[in-house]
Amino acid sequence: MNEEVKALIALIDDPSPDVFEAVSQRLFELGRDAIPSLEEFWAHSATERQQRLIENVLQRINDNLMGDEVQRWVDSRCSNIIEGAHLVALLLFPELQLADLKDQVEQMSKEVWLGISSNLTAFEKVKVINHVLYEKYHFSPDPLNLFAPHYFALNHVILTQKGNPLSLSLLYMAVGQQLGMPIYGISLPRNFILAYKDPYHGDDEGLPVSQRVLFYINPFNRGSVLSKKEIDYYLNQIKEAPQESYYLPCDNRTSIVKILENLKLVYEQAKNDVQVHRIEMILNKLA
Repeated sequence: MNEEVKALIALIDDPSPDVFEAVSQRLFELGRDAIPSLEEFWAHSATERQQRLIENVLQRINDNLMGDEVQRWVDSRCSNIIEGAHLVALLLFPELQLADLKDQVEQMSKEVWLGISSNLTAFEKVKVINHVLYEKYHFSPDPLNLFAPHYFALNHVILTQKGNPLSLSLLYMAVGQQLGMPIYGISLPRNFILAYKDPYHGDDEGLPVSQRVLFYINPFNRGSVLSKKEIDYYLNQIKEAPQESYYLPCDNRTSIVKILENLKLVYEQAKNDVQVHRIEMILNKLA
């Protein structure tokens, strides 16, 4: 254990508020370097009070580190969807390393890449993704736990091969974008699917939707391919008036915001004010 951190932790439950404030502030300044020692001391702590104090310090450090990571993602124009997924996962798994999550996605992406040749159409490439995700890895929804918090974390989805419409779409996007495929989110009312953008005209705002999107994908239903008519039918079923935004892909930032907003609702229903506050902090930085 780092000697400075060890000395500071020994004073963490000092009855003097001034001493505690000085100790916690210094531990906060040490940041990531203090985390292993704090966690070790927490595991061997003699009292619940010590554990609570250490938890408070760890929370401050982790929130600050997360804030820095959110800012880096914003500065990069939110170009890497895996980095956005990492921000969501950190809410549930604060020790998760970005490199580890990238490695998990990279493994599946390589298996998809091995099944793709240069002459395949976009539809045929999607069939390869579906084969790897749904036939080899057996990813599927868990209808009984659709909105359990852990199913919003991409690392947990990969571990359990279970997810909800948002997280399975996030996985699908991560694999597709890793391989250079223009697969992005479609934020529907009460649902979330994906669009395979036209690689040449997908960003041309002067063109109609039919020329900007090749087709739609539903990762929650084993990657089934959808047409615009099926989105029309869905909107009619839920009595929602069609809007252009329901047919056009959104950027990675918007997809992550949608996921965070839904996770926030889960925590609000559970009356978990700490997690609600942390999500609001991230959303404010992404606004």
